[in-house]
Amino acid sequence: MTESSGGPSTFRDLSALVAFPRVNSLALSVDGTRLVAAVQSLSGDGTRFVSGLWEIDPTGERDALRLTRSDKGESGPVFGPDGTLYFLSGRPAADGDDDEGAALWALPPRGEAVLVARHPGGIAAVTVARDSGAVCHTAGLLPGAADAEAHGKLRAARKDAKATAILNESGPTRAWDHDRAPAEP
Repeated sequence: MTESSGGPSTFRDLSALVAFPRVNSLALSVDGTRLVAAVQSLSGDGTRFVSGLWEIDPTGERDALRLTRSDKGESGPVFGPDGTLYFLSGRPAADGDDDEGAALWALPPRGEAVLVARHPGGIAAVTVARDSGAVCHTAGLLPGAADAEAHGKLRAARKDAKATAILNESGPTRAWDHDRAPAEP
């Protein structure tokens, strides 16, 4: 049934609305020929949301093409000046390393995605300089950690001690659906 016939529609059925895929971010290549969207949808079992990257033809002549598929999902696409697509994903690396949190990956115009960088607890954001192609990412450090190595040791100590509590001494303490503390960018 269609909405005009008085039947159900995505906007009248809460379950259908929640299950409807949504675009989280867009990235346009430097030359304007490639457009990539991070599209979030329900997982196969319907218990969580997972994002995948889709390439959309900016001219509208070709069908959209799914670029990535991982159980952990992908987000934050951004293009380098050479056409490389950088993105964040919690997928395990080829060596089997499955550190919790998102890692930085690079997908060349032709070929497979390769791991670029990991940070204990994950990388939060990535950006690429338009002209030089320099890649910069943001990741958190626990209080008292001077670098990623010290941060990793502190995270491991918290995990070994089974510490999950967070003491917030100032606000804000949450941003949308996640805690902001204790790590700082």
